[in-house]
Amino acid sequence: MKKLLSATLYVCFLFLGGCLNEASFSPTTSIDNSVLISVDDNFNLNEADSIIHQYLAQKEDGLPRDEQRLNFQLIKQSDFKGHFLSYQYILQIKKHATKKGLTKANQKWASRQIVLNLYTPKISVLDSICMTYSDRVHDTFLYDQRKNLIKRHKKFGSPSSEDSLYKYLGIKLYIPAESYIAKTDSNFIWIKNEQEKIKGPYNHQVSQGIVVFKEPYTDPLQLDTLFIEQKVNTIMNQFIHGASQGSFMEISKRFILPKHKSLTARSKYAIETKGLWRMQNGLRMGGPYIGYTTLDKSKKNIIFMFSYLYGPEIDKLPFLRSLEASLFSYFYLN
Repeated sequence: MKKLLSATLYVCFLFLGGCLNEASFSPTTSIDNSVLISVDDNFNLNEADSIIHQYLAQKEDGLPRDEQRLNFQLIKQSDFKGHFLSYQYILQIKKHATKKGLTKANQKWASRQIVLNLYTPKISVLDSICMTYSDRVHDTFLYDQRKNLIKRHKKFGSPSSEDSLYKYLGIKLYIPAESYIAKTDSNFIWIKNEQEKIKGPYNHQVSQGIVVFKEPYTDPLQLDTLFIEQKVNTIMNQFIHGASQGSFMEISKRFILPKHKSLTARSKYAIETKGLWRMQNGLRMGGPYIGYTTLDKSKKNIIFMFSYLYGPEIDKLPFLRSLEASLFSYFYLN
């Protein structure tokens, strides 16, 4: 009887201990693009910083000025204890005599935390290792950021805009909060979001928009990137007008060319497009955009989803990430 009681108490202790350990995780709620990088104390921090920013860091495509896809905050491993609970995303660069590569751990010290370990035998080969794993590092953290943003739109979004989108086009998206319907047509909807962003002593206008339209899918050439650009320009010429008479939005190729990428999202083929837009025949307005083109479930209609941002004097990437997540929710909901 004593042995049975002891065994029962031991199992309960393990169960409660596991629950307490899970509950003791500090929540990390950050969904920005900051990554804490801890560098092995055996390596020179300045040398590692130079290598990381040259070979690991990546710039975002389609922006009017350079912005890093992820912001890296470097510290020595010996200073790690004072910082690791404050970051959702952590990359540890560790010296290992025989191991080279990248490993991943979830919720190691805090809830919703992702930790990547990058192993290198010596700092002289860190540059090649950073080049090899740069895409995987970015994809891992950015995928999680987008997933968190989709969850935020689902919880705090704009139900009225989402209902209107489904009513007019039969399409579901999670729309950012405080958005509203600006214009509709039989196969078209324009959703806007107007904000002010404080930077320094000034308030800056931030205009965001999501444009969705569809048409019958009759030819594979409708998924050609040139056709997509022409179709988007046609729709914007017709519906997205500026304050001045005769002004309209269009894709701009003056400073950079649009970047196109084919991808498969949750078994759905899509074309991703990034670049710049400008206001034609009107005020000198412009900014970045991101779009996705795909087929609906029946493969009888082609869906064009286009989002844009106008925000002079502010960093564009945090707002673009939010718009991207909204469009990407299509692949989860439809």
